[in-house]
Amino acid sequence: MTDLAPKQPNGPRTPKTAENIRDYVRRYGASGLTTTLGNLNTEKESDARREEATGHLPKSPDTDIDEEPPASFRKPGDLFTVRRTPKDEGHYQDGVLGSAVKKAMDTGDPGAMISHGILGEDLLGYPTRTHYPRISWGIRPFYPLWSDRT
Repeated sequence: MTDLAPKQPNGPRTPKTAENIRDYVRRYGASGLTTTLGNLNTEKESDARREEATGHLPKSPDTDIDEEPPASFRKPGDLFTVRRTPKDEGHYQDGVLGSAVKKAMDTGDPGAMISHGILGEDLLGYPTRTHYPRISWGIRPFYPLWSDRT
């Protein structure tokens, strides 16, 4: 498969988030990193999933808490991993995921896929935009319209 997403010469822009994604895939597999537009959680549901994952952790002015998969992807009881990341990583990731969701919304297709990944890494057979044009890759260096993969 050909990956058309640009490569980052010095590695991913969000290394702590990338490691959290790798941890999730090692523990639980990659299936939780892909969803469809129609399966995204509402804001209220996402807040509940976020509270489930991070509510017990103390807040810090210097860090964010990354959740994999993102709260907007998870359903009650779904497995997840969390990791503290620098604030700039969290802000970057929010922008990338938001962009991927917007691109999927622009299709108007509730079946449009949104996937989370790491640019240049095959996380158990990630598709590419060449082969799957309906995928909106959403989190850089991680997401797939068409690639939210950083």
